[in-house]
Amino acid sequence: MTRARDTADLLTLAPTAQATEPVETLPLIINGDFRIKQRMDAESTRDGLNIDVSGNHTHDRWYLDLISAGAVDTTTDSEVPTGYGFKTSIKIRCRTADASLAAGDRLIWKQIIEDQNCIITRKGHSDAKKLTVAFWVRSYLTGTYIFEIYDLQNSRQISQAYTISSANTWEKKVLVFPGDTTGQFANDTGGGLMCNWWLAAGSNYSSGTLSTTWTSDTTANRAVGQVNFQGTADKYFYLTGVQLEVGEYTATTIPPFRHLSYGQELTRCMRYLEIVAGGDDQLIGLGGMYSGSHFDCTLNTIVEKRATPTMIVKDASNHFKIRVDNEAKTGDTIDTIGGRSHWRKQHLQINSGHIPAGISQGFNGLLATNNAAGFLKLQAEL
Repeated sequence: MTRARDTADLLTLAPTAQATEPVETLPLIINGDFRIKQRMDAESTRDGLNIDVSGNHTHDRWYLDLISAGAVDTTTDSEVPTGYGFKTSIKIRCRTADASLAAGDRLIWKQIIEDQNCIITRKGHSDAKKLTVAFWVRSYLTGTYIFEIYDLQNSRQISQAYTISSANTWEKKVLVFPGDTTGQFANDTGGGLMCNWWLAAGSNYSSGTLSTTWTSDTTANRAVGQVNFQGTADKYFYLTGVQLEVGEYTATTIPPFRHLSYGQELTRCMRYLEIVAGGDDQLIGLGGMYSGSHFDCTLNTIVEKRATPTMIVKDASNHFKIRVDNEAKTGDTIDTIGGRSHWRKQHLQINSGHIPAGISQGFNGLLATNNAAGFLKLQAEL
């Protein structure tokens, strides 16, 4: 064989970088069995009870989207389907009913998948892959429910109805969605696919015809036929074993749920949320008085964050302290993440007005919590 022929053969056999997919990838859904709940573990008041507004994260990577549809509890439960290795499920309880939904009312349990992780779906290309979602569900309210996949990059969506046939019985649902040859992902750290479990939908979302093929967002077509889970108080909806697979599968061929180790799943969650401290006398980092007007503290994160995080901190009297000169100087809060921060190292600042008494320029010390209710979180959620 000639050198030219050898080279040609190698080029023929080598797949293009664009077409290459990892032999084995981590699950697209993170925390699909709801084991990880950093916020609830770190905050004594974060119990998932009586939620009546959107924006609440209780279990890592999961998000409650609720607009004027009563109130719910979202808690971890040991009720699981037997024989599949699950230990936990999410339990959503209708705490305050809304039997007559207004047009804009809605209740959705959702997860947003990072855009660059969605590239393997080949969405927007001629060889776009089918997607299969599988999950275990149990509810005291039977009827038609809607599951939706929403492309946040391109404002496209597709929905599918499924039926809970028997009350208070675990049922496994496997739903197949066609590939979408329109709308590519940006391969960045923004939002990609959003997976929505609808529980209540006012007429703004349910007055049209259900979008069972990929289409540009028409709000009225997103959740047509959805039962009103919020119609009666004390109804329950359980969910566990959530997986989103690339390809077409049936109930018998779909791969089993991948039970990652606790450490693996926690590390994946920490890309979006890291609890630096939660509780009394927990170390945050070493810092010093850069000037008479602010205390600087360097904090290394455990994993690289999706983006420069937002700091969420308990702001209350004497909830933090700086251990300096063989004593603890107490203060109320940490003011900000400084401009020198990046994804792996955070620059925390306490500014004048919150600097503990007795500390001046040149002092160094350990920053820590000083109350059982004290906490510091770094959040980079989608």
